[in-house]
Amino acid sequence: MDKEEFLALVKQYSNETTFLSFTDYGHPAFIKLLSVGYEIIPWLLGRLQDSVGHDHGDTMDRDNCPWLTIALLAKITDGECLMSLPEEHAGKLDEVRGNILQWGRQHKLLK
Repeated sequence: MDKEEFLALVKQYSNETTFLSFTDYGHPAFIKLLSVGYEIIPWLLGRLQDSVGHDHGDTMDRDNCPWLTIALLAKITDGECLMSLPEEHAGKLDEVRGNILQWGRQHKLLK
């Protein structure tokens, strides 16, 4: 998968599920992204970082669902990227995102 196809799938998923209050693990774009596996982790981390400040209200980037990237990273890393997340931060976007971005930096996967 090249980065252009990756971005197109993230955009497709984000646009088609924007109205959902849950992650659609059965969505075709989710399944295709998940099937690529580890090699897309740096791109996922980059999209997650790009979502900071663009996840609600007038600033929302409807082409970049942060919960998609979080779910994919959790699945691809078998939960490793969330191991240091305090339980009280579960479900809180800013805290989850910050924890995963820190994990990405520690593993030199985020530029």
